[in-house]
Amino acid sequence: ASNLESLGFDHSKETKLVVHGFSADSSSLTALKNKLLIFDDVNVIMVNWKEGAKAPDYYNAFTNVREVAQKIADFVQQGKIDLSKVHCIGHSLGAHVCGFAGKRIVGKIGRISGLDPAGPLFEGKPVYSRLDKTDAEFVDIIHTDATLGIQDSI
Repeated sequence: ASNLESLGFDHSKETKLVVHGFSADSSSLTALKNKLLIFDDVNVIMVNWKEGAKAPDYYNAFTNVREVAQKIADFVQQGKIDLSKVHCIGHSLGAHVCGFAGKRIVGKIGRISGLDPAGPLFEGKPVYSRLDKTDAEFVDIIHTDATLGIQDSI
């Protein structure tokens, strides 16, 4: 068995990667994880990059987005996870982490869901510098914060 399988990972199931945003940690999305597991038989992997996303230094967290994304891309590729079964769900900066992970994986992951993708330092940037509709086979965005969320069309 692979390391993933020894942890209960099932390659036949869809894999949800859940990525928190600025000044948070994976516990901020525990309710989402629990709902995903209640409503579907999936693998859920919580990406905890709290040290890299720490407040008050938003710029530092912004610069860590690509590094975290690369770690996710490496994990998906080295774990030989079926890309069509990968769904990356990211909140705030985590939405852009998902986007960059999608850009860096050879091939396209199945889906990215951006929950209030962060606007600061991403607004007005070219599509290769932020979450974009081409980063996965299907990209959906949920906006609830018009103040800090990105205004650009994804």
